[in-house]
Amino acid sequence: MREKLTAKLDELDKHLAQLKKNLNYLEVFYTFPLKEKYIKIILESSDIDKLDSIAYRIIKFQDSLGRVIKLFFSIAEENTDMLTMIDLINLAEKVGFDIDVKLWRELRELRNNLTYEYAENYEKIAYALNRLKELLPRFEKILDELKVRSSGL
Repeated sequence: MREKLTAKLDELDKHLAQLKKNLNYLEVFYTFPLKEKYIKIILESSDIDKLDSIAYRIIKFQDSLGRVIKLFFSIAEENTDMLTMIDLINLAEKVGFDIDVKLWRELRELRNNLTYEYAENYEKIAYALNRLKELLPRFEKILDELKVRSSGL
C-alpha cells in the first residue's frame, strides 16, 4: 500500500507541476492579477489550450489530493471506510496539515468557475486564475507535508 501512496504522490506532484507551468506561461504574456479583458483575449487565442489545461489540472489535483489523504490515513491505520471527504479534510487539519474544509470547498468553486463559466463570465474566470496563482505556494506546502509524513509511515 505504501508503493501505491508513493505513486499517488508522484501523480499529485505531476498535476501541481503542470498547473504551475501553465499559470506561469500565462503570467509571461498577461499581467497577474489577470483582468477580464485578458480572459477575452485568452479565450479567443491559441492560449485557450493553457486555460483548458489549467482547468483539467485543478480537477485532477483536487481528485488526487483527496485520494492521497485517504490513502495516507489508511496506511496510518485510521479507519476511513465511513468517512466522507470533508471528514478526511477535517482529520488532516486536526493532525496539522495545512488544509481545511474552506480551502477544499474553494478549490471546488474555482474548478467549477473554470469548467462551467467559459465565455460567459470573464470576471469569474479571472478570479479563479488569480486565486489559483495565489494558492500555489499553499498547494506546494500541502504536497511537501504529505511527502514528509508519508516517509515516516
